[in-house]
Amino acid sequence: MGGTHTVTGNDNSVCYSCHTSGTGAYSGKTIFEVTKHFTVAASSVALTRYPDASYLTGACGGCHNPHGQAGTTDYRRASANNLCTNCHDDAALTPKPTSYSYQGVTSYTPTEHGSSANTYNIWPDPADTGASVGTGGATSGQCINCHNPHGKSYPSLTIKKEENLCYGGSGASGSCHASVNGSVSGINIYSQFSASSDPLSRHSLTDSEQSSGGSKVECKNCHNPHIASATQKIADPESKGSSYTSTMTDPKDGQTTLNYVGFCNRCHDNVPPEGVVLPLSIINIKSNYESNPPDDIPGGIDETGDWHGVKTGTGWGGTLQAPYSRGLSALLCSDCHESHGSSNIYHFKETVNGKTGISVTDSSGKGADALCTACHSTDNHDGCVTGDCHAQDPVPPTVTPPGTQTPCFYCHSHQGIENWPYPEPGHVLETGCEHCHQDWYPYDWQ
Repeated sequence: MGGTHTVTGNDNSVCYSCHTSGTGAYSGKTIFEVTKHFTVAASSVALTRYPDASYLTGACGGCHNPHGQAGTTDYRRASANNLCTNCHDDAALTPKPTSYSYQGVTSYTPTEHGSSANTYNIWPDPADTGASVGTGGATSGQCINCHNPHGKSYPSLTIKKEENLCYGGSGASGSCHASVNGSVSGINIYSQFSASSDPLSRHSLTDSEQSSGGSKVECKNCHNPHIASATQKIADPESKGSSYTSTMTDPKDGQTTLNYVGFCNRCHDNVPPEGVVLPLSIINIKSNYESNPPDDIPGGIDETGDWHGVKTGTGWGGTLQAPYSRGLSALLCSDCHESHGSSNIYHFKETVNGKTGISVTDSSGKGADALCTACHSTDNHDGCVTGDCHAQDPVPPTVTPPGTQTPCFYCHSHQGIENWPYPEPGHVLETGCEHCHQDWYPYDWQ
């Protein structure tokens, strides 16, 4: 090699004499020496030195045979995923805890990421997976489609950081989950997260939104690519090595479906799993969804508690559009909300119950009547049209400027009816009508 090298032990000094700086899939000595493959000397989930190789932890010779390896041209001691599983699935290891993402090759191989037949699970840039070196470059199902064993300055030896790993490098890659081809449902996940400039329209994935908004969630908090399949996509946020399998009955059609309510409330009980941070201002969805306090308003109604939760079918919501009807059990979160994000505030779907073009773009509820009337059709406030109260539905008229729709959210939320002190019998305009007539005047109400 143009010089004399003295081998003084089984460290990396001889390798570094040539392979110090990075090129292709190898990022160089500096980055490699901060990875787990170099620094971790003991582990219960993987061997820290390659079996049948007499090299110390972190030695290049653990994975590479400097004299060559039969059947390869890039010095790896085993081909493809076998190089990884020889350490991560060694028979001497104890069973992996359910908190650990990788649950073994038998769990990984049947997944969409582990499938050798799925042409959409190949990392889009072959330079990142060693295509320039001998038998390098990833094919379907290989670990190196997501992980670089030499490190890339990201946790867990991933090629890119967090959501950009799932997007195939970036949202602009047009591959992996930034493409409809990466979804059996034909959904571009990146497009859902980027459909609006409002951070309240999606879960906070990016570093900038996490820093400015104080909340945090990552793809891995809901999904585990080592166990996910096309029919079982989500992991248990409180046990990420396990799929989330709880079921419930969809009240709309009586069919068994995934228990999306229980899944969402893994975080929205305001006691989120490790790694998830909720904004300080968020309400406890779970407690309101499960709340059904006793009636305290004449006519048999309480203004608190979620009428889409356990109080479903007990309010004054008027006539409902099919398949909804009075007396249904608690509704699914996914009836109204997109799990990743949408163009609407609070992840509201653009299509609900067959009604398209729904646009709710600010937290005051402007445009929410289009959302609500997808299920509530007429007489939505019929409890108010009685006795000495209102002769007709008191819903405020459409107004401009600045809004073009009635702000339903001023009164309605997961917490029940808000900003609505019940009027006393015999009330007069200036005193007892404060449930609607007071100083807040949404938009230009009078």
